[in-house]
This record gives sequence, C-alpha cells and structure tokens, in this order.
Amino acid sequence: VKKEAPTIYSIGDSHAESLKPGLIAATSKQVVTASFELGIVQLIEKDLRQVVQSSDLVVYVRKFEPGSFEFVEEYGRNVQMLFDITRGVGAKLLLIGDPPALEMQPETCMAQTRRPTACATNRSVRQQQLADLITWMDAFSRQDGVYFFELSPLFCADDICDVYVPGTTTPSHVDHDHYTASSAIYVSPFLCSFLRRIGFQ
Repeated sequence: VKKEAPTIYSIGDSHAESLKPGLIAATSKQVVTASFELGIVQLIEKDLRQVVQSSDLVVYVRKFEPGSFEFVEEYGRNVQMLFDITRGVGAKLLLIGDPPALEMQPETCMAQTRRPTACATNRSVRQQQLADLITWMDAFSRQDGVYFFELSPLFCADDICDVYVPGTTTPSHVDHDHYTASSAIYVSPFLCSFLRRIGFQ
C-alpha cells in the first residue's frame, strides 16, 4: 500500500468488517482493512511487516468466544504477532473489545414492546465468562504503544445489552453478534475521542 500520511490498518474477522464504517467516520486518516475468518494474523504477517511504519496505527478486532481457554491462547498469539510488528517500527497497536452477543437473532425481537426483549443479554455475565481474556488484555495493554478500547459500555444500559443502541430505536445488530452500519457510526465519536487521547487523530 503506497501512502503519504499515517494509516490505520484494521485487521481481524467479520467483526472488524462490521465496525469499519465507524472506524472510517472516526478519523481523517487512511483506513486499510483486512478481514478474514478467525482473524488469523499469520495470513498477512509478511505484508504487514512491509507496509507498517512508525506513524501508523494497527487495530485488531475479532469475535470473542466466552469460556474458551483455547481462544485466549489463539487471541494472544495473534496480538503478540501484531505487537512484534508495531513495536519493531514504533507504531501503535489498538485492541477493540467485542460487545456481548444477543441471545437470539434480532429480527425475532423487533416487534416486542416489552423491554428488555427476549434477545437481551447481560453484560456482567459476559464479563465473567471472559475473565481470563480480560485479565490477559489488561496486562498486555499496559505495555508502551498498546491500547484497549472497550465497546460493551456503548451497547449496554444498566448491564443489559439489547437489540437497539441504548436510548434509541436504532437497531444495534444485523444478527446476534454483528453491528449494523448505523450502530458502527454511533461508535465513531467515542472512537474519535479515544484516538485523539492516544495521539492518533
């Protein structure tokens, strides 16, 4: 990729792709995405090493799998590989959290007038299921040049995550765990502020 300005490389699986509109709206920088099943970094490691420069930001977004120790190990390997790349050139690495998945497909709950709907899930339960991953991410993101942006608070109100962006009638998901374009755009001002705080805007 030829470029003249700092670039954001968004790497991951289909969850990275669904967040893409929000990431593009959050920055004036060039955004380059690479999304593939399971977000396996090794597939593009060689290419990344050739293009990432000190002024760039690498973003990693992928589906979290609660209660899976194997997932934590796999996630850690992918993140460590990205960190080896960014640390080697002095670039930044941003890990973005994954909001809780809905209990059912959202279209089954759109007509329900009762709140929360049957699709709603509990954020604190999800956090308990992800305890090993959260502990690992907390420790890893304390290193220089590594940052963590948590999406869950933006999609959950009073510990409940439902089919709508909190306080609105905007659908939050296209299925049980992927964002709508509108909810990705909803994230953009929060992500924009975060990027500014870490010196990348």
